[in-house]
Amino acid sequence: MPCLINIEMPNVRTRPGRLTLFSPGGSVLLHELACLGKADNRRAAEHGNPDRDPVRPYGDTPLGRYDGKVVRFDLPDKVLGEAWIKLDPKSGEALAGLGNGRSGLGIHGGRGDEKLMPTLGCVRMYDRDFKVLVAAIFRFDPEGHVKVFIQ
Repeated sequence: MPCLINIEMPNVRTRPGRLTLFSPGGSVLLHELACLGKADNRRAAEHGNPDRDPVRPYGDTPLGRYDGKVVRFDLPDKVLGEAWIKLDPKSGEALAGLGNGRSGLGIHGGRGDEKLMPTLGCVRMYDRDFKVLVAAIFRFDPEGHVKVFIQ
């Protein structure tokens, strides 16, 4: 049984959300790590989504349930960092977005520890927090599987 990530996103996406990691047995492993689920305004507008609608490409991170898997990179990616958690939509806005062509969603770091930068629809974390998150997930599942709820 995989760990569970629960992310509480604020209604105003310019504010950070809070990520909590639970063990397979339900114990809190990491609590209230800052994360951002806001899309980049300029890129969203350039792709016909000026309101950053989460169920359309280039929008804010869609709410819903996902299956996730940690994917490590041989060389760090300049945008994503050393790894990312690839998200597979299962319900809610996440699944509706998939039907509208949303793909490539995940959880990642990749921009340091100074400021949470907008993405193209992913959940961004500080690099230091993301490394701790990934290490905790691998302690319970060597394959890096995780369940994710974004609300």
